[in-house]
Amino acid sequence: MSYDVPKEIQDLAKTMNNFSYSNGLDISQVFDDFLVYIISFFTPVVKPIVEWKYSPEQNAVFHTMLIEWVKIMEKQIYLKQWYDAFGDLYMGLIAGSSRTSGRGQFFTPPEICDLMTSAMGDKDIIGKYVSDPTCGSGRTLLSWHVQHLGNYLCAEDIDRTCCMMTVCNMLIHGCEGEVIWHNSLEPDSFLGGWKVNYSSFGFRNQAV
Repeated sequence: MSYDVPKEIQDLAKTMNNFSYSNGLDISQVFDDFLVYIISFFTPVVKPIVEWKYSPEQNAVFHTMLIEWVKIMEKQIYLKQWYDAFGDLYMGLIAGSSRTSGRGQFFTPPEICDLMTSAMGDKDIIGKYVSDPTCGSGRTLLSWHVQHLGNYLCAEDIDRTCCMMTVCNMLIHGCEGEVIWHNSLEPDSFLGGWKVNYSSFGFRNQAV
């Protein structure tokens, strides 16, 4: 099934495709590495990225893509409250590959995310622990966040790329919470995790 990249991110998709092609790289690996690059950029204590294989000239392209993504997000968040560029990039550039199709990764349309959030009703929900055990690119939690500020978000997924997309989305939207890379049906199957915009507010034992 094909997925057309929205016009808002077509230039970024083109840059990513051209970079992958001109350097003989797999687009899915470049996509993952771009997510790693963004997470490292936003990390307060910056450390060298483990097993980073790119040259200074290639790093400059990653930095250009980062700036382009931030500009896209700044505009779209202003217009739409929340926006998931990476979910659309993923479905447009990666979906349909054996890696994706075998896992049934089809992200919920933004309109449906907003509908589900609205169905929860009360706009004054605050200080809660809100969880999505199959977060994908984090869309459902982003929708919840913009309508219910001041909650702690917990995102879980079995796919590392999905987890990193969610981390980046939570960073740029100012969400506070954590992203857990594991099989949510087997909580002990921990593979990795990220704290995002973490503060000392400390939400405890409250769930939605």
